[in-house]
Amino acid sequence: MLARQLVRGGAQVRAVVTSVTMAERFAAAGADPVVATGRTAWLRAGRDADVVHSHDRRSAVWTLTGPRRASGPVRVHTLHGLADAFLPLPDRPTAPSRRDRLAYQVVEPGLLRRADAVVVPSQATADLAVRLGHDPARMTVVPNGVDVPADLPAGTGAAVGTIGALEPVKGLDVFLRAAAIIHRVDPDRRFVVSGEGSQRGALGSLAAALGLTVDFPGHRPAPAALARLEVLVMSSHFESAPLVLLEAMAAGVPVVATRVGGIPEQAPPDALLLVEPNDPVALAAAVEVTLADPAAAATRAARAHRHVLAERTAAGCAGAVEAVYRRALDRRG
Repeated sequence: MLARQLVRGGAQVRAVVTSVTMAERFAAAGADPVVATGRTAWLRAGRDADVVHSHDRRSAVWTLTGPRRASGPVRVHTLHGLADAFLPLPDRPTAPSRRDRLAYQVVEPGLLRRADAVVVPSQATADLAVRLGHDPARMTVVPNGVDVPADLPAGTGAAVGTIGALEPVKGLDVFLRAAAIIHRVDPDRRFVVSGEGSQRGALGSLAAALGLTVDFPGHRPAPAALARLEVLVMSSHFESAPLVLLEAMAAGVPVVATRVGGIPEQAPPDALLLVEPNDPVALAAAVEVTLADPAAAATRAARAHRHVLAERTAAGCAGAVEAVYRRALDRRG
């Protein structure tokens, strides 16, 4: 998305990736893809760039270590989220290990101090990162953006569902327990959990134990997954700035979500129904309110759509990232 918008704005974008599939996606966005599997190849690909922008921890290690050259590219990193060991999960059995504390409270903050700028997608993530030892002076909050249709789709699906990685931070056991409450009063309601992850088996077993029939279709592109839903539910224990939330808002799908992390930053209070995390009763009640009053739900969805159109577009996100680049280049002189 970022590459496509930067190209549209006149930039030349070289995307250094590790698979042919990803290279094809970047080529379709107008970027010049380079498939590289080693640090030397990555550094060679970025040597003549004005800006080198890393987006994951491995590429940060490859691009931020080594000597800093006054005439070389400025180096920017996006800290998309925090390490799993530091996510605020309920009933976490152990504290972060010594290895995790060393990696994410010493090594990573030290590494990112070598960047000319660090982008974070929400203030919530920035605040937690500072607590872990990251330098706030290097950070700029740039909210995520998505492509937004000018008009809302004609209609939505009939299922209640969630979309995302099937991992503990998503609180999907809470979603299923809320679904069981809804099922008792609305036995014909369909439930969908779209995504893949380590909890797939456990979630299927829990659904069966709760007497629920739940569709687990695996990973689906967001537009196809959202088209099935009357309500998108996000039961997460933490989110930075979830794209699927913005995609649902852009598509006019009503949202019920937990009041965690960067979720409240993504929309005005009257555009979403937010509940406290780890509370299946409250989650079920918010979904039932949404289903019982379609007119009010449609009004909230329309507000959310307008907000994304005004404040969370892909073009707006790319423009803000480009401004980070230009400030870093100006500081470099």
